[in-house]
Amino acid sequence: MQLKKRKKNFYEKLKQVYNKLPKCDVKIKLGYCNAKVGKEKEKQPVAGLNSKHMESNNNGCKLIEFAFSKGLVIKGACLPRKDSPYADDVVLSARSTEAVTAPFKEFEAAAKNLGLEISETKSKYFVTEKDRRNTDDLQLEEYNFERADSLIYLGSEMTPENKVEADITNRIKAANRSYRVLCIMLKSKHLRRLVKLTLYKTVIKPVLMYGSKAWVLTEALEKKLNIWERKVLRKVRYGKL
Repeated sequence: MQLKKRKKNFYEKLKQVYNKLPKCDVKIKLGYCNAKVGKEKEKQPVAGLNSKHMESNNNGCKLIEFAFSKGLVIKGACLPRKDSPYADDVVLSARSTEAVTAPFKEFEAAAKNLGLEISETKSKYFVTEKDRRNTDDLQLEEYNFERADSLIYLGSEMTPENKVEADITNRIKAANRSYRVLCIMLKSKHLRRLVKLTLYKTVIKPVLMYGSKAWVLTEALEKKLNIWERKVLRKVRYGKL
């Protein structure tokens, strides 16, 4: 009963927020509603024909009801779906070449069962050790994998010495790109300082700090990050309080 009440309150608040928006604005509702939108005939004007579910669950019905009442369309169910013919960001780790052979065979067999093939050109192997004299390629079965000096994994750069300098430099470059996109707004004298700070904290700073929980900072690196942050915050000083 309590869960049903919370759902009811959620959609009532959502309708209240929606009704306050200007009619001429384009409205896009984003978020996870735990909703299964089905292919029922009576729901097709809102949900379309391309949902992966045959029947809607209770949350799906509530979402469809809200969309229908406001003249919205559930795009996730209207657009055609295609199964992705690839797998990305797969990592096999081991302490030696012999130890990684068995997991690789299992992975190769599982990939073939799904109709996938391992790409030698896109796959690399990486060694985290100080002794880098051995630069030979890795031979596994009929595959030959090139050794990489550094590796970008999930947006973070990894090096054999596990140093974070290169990763921080890349994060600063990425944050600079985000900063340049919003630079005009940050310099504007018409935006309040609180709005600019919100833009910095929600759009720019997360780009810089992505993966930072794994960083081990020296004083020099900490100083480098502080200098960059002060550069951005100097632009925020203009504008109304």
